[in-house]
Amino acid sequence: MKFGSSRLLAGHGTRSWPVLLLLLVVVLVPTLGVLWFMSQAMGNERLAVRQKLSDVYEAQLLEVQGELRLYWRNRSTALEVRDPTLPDSRLFADSIRGRLADSVVVYDAAGHPAYPAPPHIRASDLRPPSANWRRAERLEHSGQNAAAAARYASIAKGAEGTADRNLAARALQAQARCLAKSKLTPKALAILIDELGRPEYAAATDRQGRLIAPSAQLRALQLIAAEGPGEGETSPAFEPIVTALSERLSDYDNPEFPAAQRRFLMNQLATLVPSASPFDTLAGEELAQRYLDSTPPSPLTTSLQPSGLPQVWHLASPSGAVVALFDQRRLLQDLQSLVARHRLPQGATVDLLAPGVEAQELFLVSLPVGGLLQDWQLVLRLEHQRLSADRCAGGVGHSHPHLLDCACHRAATEAHSTQERSARHRVPRAEDAPG
Repeated sequence: MKFGSSRLLAGHGTRSWPVLLLLLVVVLVPTLGVLWFMSQAMGNERLAVRQKLSDVYEAQLLEVQGELRLYWRNRSTALEVRDPTLPDSRLFADSIRGRLADSVVVYDAAGHPAYPAPPHIRASDLRPPSANWRRAERLEHSGQNAAAAARYASIAKGAEGTADRNLAARALQAQARCLAKSKLTPKALAILIDELGRPEYAAATDRQGRLIAPSAQLRALQLIAAEGPGEGETSPAFEPIVTALSERLSDYDNPEFPAAQRRFLMNQLATLVPSASPFDTLAGEELAQRYLDSTPPSPLTTSLQPSGLPQVWHLASPSGAVVALFDQRRLLQDLQSLVARHRLPQGATVDLLAPGVEAQELFLVSLPVGGLLQDWQLVLRLEHQRLSADRCAGGVGHSHPHLLDCACHRAATEAHSTQERSARHRVPRAEDAPG
């Protein structure tokens, strides 16, 4: 009997396992389904909040985009705003002094550089010099400086009665050179300062197309400074010449002043008189020449792009008559300051990324700037970048249903307040820029 009872109990236990398994499945599967649906619901809620936040902040980013596009469109157009009676050199200087660019290159109607440009050499300067001039040169080259000076003086005197101001000025310049070699410095200075300082020689050029008068002023300063350490600058004539030469170099109204000569004289004067005020266009002069030496691309781009020079960007005006050059460091500072002036909701930050630069942090919204800033990106990120409904409560599971939109509501409220402040205090636009 006991043996039979054991077999009966064992058989009963074996038959109960399917029942227990079925009960487990009946309870477990719905529970897992409920948990899965809760997880999906929470994920969908987070996605919904993120999408709403994106929509709100994208409107802010579109406003920043519009500011940038307008600013650079007006800045590009301003490059060509000029008085047609003024020379290309003046447009160059005004663009730099008006802070439209770090430098510019001005082109003529044929697409050739008009400023900076090579010196203009007259056809008459390509012909060999006269026999009388060659005799004076032979005397100078043989060391007979006094005789050469006398020969050059006779050439200058003979040319004074003619319309050939260039020949007279060249002869006076050569005479002063020979007198300086003969240690007759006072006589040389009298020619360099007094004779060549006369108005009729202001536009006279040498055979290389360089202006003679400013070169004579620099040579006079060098001769005065050579009298001894500290003695040259104490000369009564020194400071007036420095002032006159500085003013001449800063004056861009003379279209005959070659850019290469201007750069050379600026650098020489800065070396000779370190205390003199720096030239506000010298860096722009040097940058423009480096750009031309690098063989810039053709056709020129009308969007802000790398120029081919390290850390330099270029932008052509609508007609291509002017190409603006920008130092990368200052360019990024200016662009970022323009973005920073735009009022954004608390906790939101907008970065401007140059072409080829990737965002280093997670971001909520990105937008291409477009317009003249092709391939540039605007990126908006939030302070904590936790885009879920638990920004407003201790978690979705503990929040009332109306709290699901709390984060978006807060962002929308701040965005609306920002737009109202922007309407009262409008961000300065590009049309307010100089030029």
